Amino acid sequence: MLVLTSKGQTSLGEFTTFPDKKLFGLAYKPQIAIGKLDNEYIICLRYVSPKSYASFDKESVLLLRLNNDSIIKLAIIPELEITKKYDNSYNKYSGMSHFYITYSCYSINESVLNLIVKDRAEIKKIRASFTNGDVEDWDISQSYQTKLTTGLIDSFKQVEISNAVRKEKINNVESGF
Repeated sequence: MLVLTSKGQTSLGEFTTFPDKKLFGLAYKPQIAIGKLDNEYIICLRYVSPKSYASFDKESVLLLRLNNDSIIKLAIIPELEITKKYDNSYNKYSGMSHFYITYSCYSINESVLNLIVKDRAEIKKIRASFTNGDVEDWDISQSYQTKLTTGLIDSFKQVEISNAVRKEKINNVESGF
């Protein structure tokens, strides 16, 4: 699986997460993106820790609290392998930083997709549950909520563009056979 990082956005296969324009100081914010697996849309979580990889099991969930206080509960896709990556970076102010990055994916239905993409619902809190019931919460500041929503919508658009290009290539292969 290909992982690419550039200018504050990370791409993993068809997933692109948009943390912010600033790379430093935001490494531990949750980063999520919309992706597509076969014909189903999913949300991919990029979890970063300075200590270790995250551990997920079939009971792990992702909770999203929206500005209207409604809660969306997303189940992990246990069939998908959890992707792990180790990275480090150097900052002249703090020296070498080490990062353990874990990617996990969650099922979303059409109503949740529409809520995020069409209605531009803003997420004010994210909770991820890990193996053995451990959880981590992130409060999303108002200034970051709009960026997170825009990033989710942008990732959805990227997936749609990628799917259109892939379908065209498949049709071209079949027509010349």
